[in-house]
Amino acid sequence: YVLKPFDTVSAPDSPLVHFLGDSLHASIGWEIARQSDDGGWYPHWTWGDAYPATWKVERVEIAVELTLRMLGKLRALGAIEST
Repeated sequence: YVLKPFDTVSAPDSPLVHFLGDSLHASIGWEIARQSDDGGWYPHWTWGDAYPATWKVERVEIAVELTLRMLGKLRALGAIEST
């Protein structure tokens, strides 16, 4: 787990936007590319072999939160259009 440029800004007027420049745009592109075919973002971590039945349910619940956060942040940064 590492802090990515995308993680450090929340709005286009953030002081880091200018500083990060192309690395921020690349990070936004990487996050968009991680979007699954069903339109959501799923956790990139697992619980290993622990509680597989529970993880199956929790993974979807975590994906809902990740997707809502991702769409809100991408919209706030102007990376996607508001509909």
